[in-house]
Amino acid sequence: MPKNENKVPYGEGYGGYGDYGYEVGQTQRNLADYLVLLRERVWYIVIIFLVMVTGVSLYTFKKTKLYTAGTLIEIYRDDPGPMGGTSGDIDLSQIRSAEDLNTEINFLNSGRLIEAVNKRITGPEREAFMAPYEDTVTFSGPLTPLEILGRNRDVTPARLSLNVYLSYTHPDPAIAADIANIFAEEYVAFSLNRGLELTIQAVENLRREAEAKQSVVDDLEAQLAQYRRENDAVSIDRGENVALRELEILTGRLNTAESAYANAKIQWDLVQEFEAEDRPLWELDFISVIPLVNDLLSRRANAMINYSTLGKRYREKHPIMIEATENLAQIDIELDAAVDISKSGFRAIYEQAELNLVSAQEALARSEDKMLRLAEVRTGYNSILREFQVAQASYQQLISQLQTREAETSWKTAQAEIIDRAAIPLRPSSPNVLLNLALGVIGGLGLGVGFAFVLALLDNRVKSAYDVEELVGLPLLGIVPKIDRRLSSPDRARAVLTNLDSKVTESFRTIHSSISLSDEGKLAQVIAVTSTLPAEGKSFIATNLALTFAGQGQRTLIVDCDMRLPNVAKSFGLKPKTGMYDFFFGEKSLDEVIIREVAPNCDILPTERAPDNPTQVLNSVEFEQLLIQLRHSYHKIVIDSPPVGAVSDTLCLLPLIDGVAFVLKFNDVKKKAAKSAVRTLSESETPVFGAVMNAISAKMSNYYYSHYYDYSYHDYYYTKNPGERQSLKEKSGPNSPTPSGQVPLEEDGTQSKVTEPAGKA
Repeated sequence: MPKNENKVPYGEGYGGYGDYGYEVGQTQRNLADYLVLLRERVWYIVIIFLVMVTGVSLYTFKKTKLYTAGTLIEIYRDDPGPMGGTSGDIDLSQIRSAEDLNTEINFLNSGRLIEAVNKRITGPEREAFMAPYEDTVTFSGPLTPLEILGRNRDVTPARLSLNVYLSYTHPDPAIAADIANIFAEEYVAFSLNRGLELTIQAVENLRREAEAKQSVVDDLEAQLAQYRRENDAVSIDRGENVALRELEILTGRLNTAESAYANAKIQWDLVQEFEAEDRPLWELDFISVIPLVNDLLSRRANAMINYSTLGKRYREKHPIMIEATENLAQIDIELDAAVDISKSGFRAIYEQAELNLVSAQEALARSEDKMLRLAEVRTGYNSILREFQVAQASYQQLISQLQTREAETSWKTAQAEIIDRAAIPLRPSSPNVLLNLALGVIGGLGLGVGFAFVLALLDNRVKSAYDVEELVGLPLLGIVPKIDRRLSSPDRARAVLTNLDSKVTESFRTIHSSISLSDEGKLAQVIAVTSTLPAEGKSFIATNLALTFAGQGQRTLIVDCDMRLPNVAKSFGLKPKTGMYDFFFGEKSLDEVIIREVAPNCDILPTERAPDNPTQVLNSVEFEQLLIQLRHSYHKIVIDSPPVGAVSDTLCLLPLIDGVAFVLKFNDVKKKAAKSAVRTLSESETPVFGAVMNAISAKMSNYYYSHYYDYSYHDYYYTKNPGERQSLKEKSGPNSPTPSGQVPLEEDGTQSKVTEPAGKA
């Protein structure tokens, strides 16, 4: 059973049909399907296309002709005069980058230039300029000259150059050329005036700056003079040299005083140390070398030697000894006196050395203070001097620049030049007839196709093989073209038999082949034909499908199980007085209720009136036994069953039949409803062979025939591969056994008697 999850791509398992239209395994629409969608709505495309082309044509041929005149301007990077670019400063009017060029382009598009051009247009020229726009009114009122100039002026910079193409468009070609030239002239004049204004402004700025700088220089010079006077620094250099020399002398004096003080302090400290130890001071070297002390020490030594010698000859009280003793004592007295004198001398030397040292230190400190004061004076002086020198240099530079700018003012020229003046155009620039018509054609086609696609996307009805196979989820058994409504109901029910429409006949042959070639359909004996909703043509499909089976030599019975609205007998133009109602609720036998030979090999089991509860009939054992009995009498039993989406009668039939053929009316049934009906059928174990798309329009049927059936029918019916197909004679015939093994007809061609169902008996 072809459920959605086990869906077999169309054509797979159905002979050679899968090679046409949808490819095997195809899950999306191909280009041909989209072309079909467009073809179905081709009139929308045609109408939109014609409206678009007509509108564009009317607009193009009724639009006022406009003429465009242009002039070419070259913008120089620097002032082309002899002083241009010689100052070395950054000139604001120089073109050095793409940003500078864009600035110039923006000025060409500015309102200032438009105002300048507007002032140039006066008198009769202004009247001629405004004449074409007198009747033009916008939301803000009548157009002003400034608005007109701004809307019709165009500035286009030439790529990779400093050239600019400036154009103007006007209904009068002469005025267009004049206005374009005026725009160019005003821009060149602006370029010159802007340069002069900038230069003059720069000169004035430099002059004011130079005067201010000169005032600063004068002030600093006065400050220097005042500083010299206040700090007695007429000659700071000479004063610093004298102070430095004095500092050097005092430093040497201090060093000498420190050395003398150190020596005197050492000697005096030794004297004090010997005195503290009660040692004779003449033992100190610096005292013993004093001539008086040295002489007395020599005399004392000789006296002691003499005293010692005499002591060996005389006693102490001997006069000679007494004299020697007194002489030695006298020398000691003199020696002590000489040592005391020397001691006082060294003390005086020490004290004097100390005084000299303090004096030298004080003098050096005074000299250092003087040097520091001179350094401070020098620093202050130098600070003011540097400011003065800087201000003076800046002043000199300003004077130089001022002189250069004054020279530039005299030689200033325009920084732009008109290369080509605008000439009077000979042909209009607008409207562009060919371009407008081409855009109209392309736009009309695009809008038409887009509108058709939008309609197709919004259309939720089943109308293509893609909808059947991919959205509904059933393989497409075949398509049946819409049959002529003027035909009577019996003619439509016998369409295959009478071959009124060859496409219809061929369609049912295709459906027959599709069912017969499938694994489940080839053995199916009881086939129900149902649909989603009423009036989709299921009775038409059921009767003609049964006639197709009968036309293949198979004994076929059409059972009208749509008991609520029985239509099979009526569609054949019959008004049966008896049928299944009498069979189930009356005393009629099956032979009595079957209408024989409505067509060769084709019988009908009609429903003459609707029972009170059709569901009860279809669920009854008697109905099941009826189908079992019929299986022994017919090769094929085609049941016209009620719509699945309307009533549940068909669900009662599903366990008793071998398969279902689902009918979808082209461009009528909603995809969602059809999908829901198929889902309901799929919940049973009964196979759904596929869908038959009915009542397809003539144009669409041509498409399907051209894409699906041209060669497949020829190959299928007239090509036989050994071992794959049987001949018509071998495969079927009125006397061939049914799938249940029964022979439905007698050998002499008379109708065999149908055994009554067990329940009925």
